[in-house]
Amino acid sequence: MNILICDDNKEVLEYISDVIVSHSTNCRVIKCNDYDSALKYINNEKIDVLIMDIVLDKNTGIDLVKDNVDKLSNTQVIYITGYDDYIEECFETNLIYILRKPINESKLLLAFNKALNNLSKDSKCIVLKVGKENKRVNIKDINYVESEGRKIKFNLTDEVITVYGKISDIEDDLGKLFVRVHKSYLVNMSRIVNYTINRVELNNGKVLPISRTYIKSCREIIYNYLKDSEW
Repeated sequence: MNILICDDNKEVLEYISDVIVSHSTNCRVIKCNDYDSALKYINNEKIDVLIMDIVLDKNTGIDLVKDNVDKLSNTQVIYITGYDDYIEECFETNLIYILRKPINESKLLLAFNKALNNLSKDSKCIVLKVGKENKRVNIKDINYVESEGRKIKFNLTDEVITVYGKISDIEDDLGKLFVRVHKSYLVNMSRIVNYTINRVELNNGKVLPISRTYIKSCREIIYNYLKDSEW
């Protein structure tokens, strides 16, 4: 497992690294202190957890995540900041936690453990019957599921897999990572970058409607998914 930590303050960088290493032996910690170094690692490594300072030298950590959505689509992103100015913008990206400086060790571990739990859940697979074949699909790779008549379309990053059935029959199999926004749509909440009372926007630019039937439940479910983030 690769953990990338980026902060332009060396003391903060070393502190986070020491805490992570002391509580997890099954990981490789990569440290960098500027935007370009972080970008280099993201371009060349699979990053499982990204612990990212928001205010950097020439750009923000938010810019880095926004500009590399495809490479970080399966990465658990934890922001760290000493400022309130960028909090709202953070939620335009895929994140699981925001840590305030000075960083509290217990909160850092809470965020890190949440990332590990999400990665563990994300390894869950579903088996889809496609014609005469059974295809194994990692649940975390599904952006959203669409029901169209008797067909169910699983929209992944690189392909769409179509099977026959009812969307209600696979809802439990997908688990708590997915939210029902419409009678025809189940959405992977880790892909949501923006949502309003009647629509959700995914990190690939896709916009899906929230029907009136699901407005209240969606608001509660998405809020509960994000509530562990520290404002």
